[in-house]
Amino acid sequence: MGNVKPATLSVETFRSRNSDAKVFEEWSFDAVNASDNIEKCRLVWAMLNEFGLIKEFNIDLRVLVEFISRIKAKYGTHNNAFHNFDHGVTGNLKEK
Repeated sequence: MGNVKPATLSVETFRSRNSDAKVFEEWSFDAVNASDNIEKCRLVWAMLNEFGLIKEFNIDLRVLVEFISRIKAKYGTHNNAFHNFDHGVTGNLKEK
């Protein structure tokens, strides 16, 4: 598999937007339609924030950035057309 170096992301990359809550309410969301992988990562962050999990578990924001970045980098290493980062993001956003 080799080492997959995650993209350099920062806490600022993941700031929530006013439109995020609407995304979590719509069943029509599909991560394939998100603008890019950074936006998909940002939506994972926003979901955790929206549901209060970052605060409840006192998650260090820098650690969370690294965690999401590594998941993104490793998720597609098996070239599975279905179980990929898009599927993971879409599935998590619909678990509300």
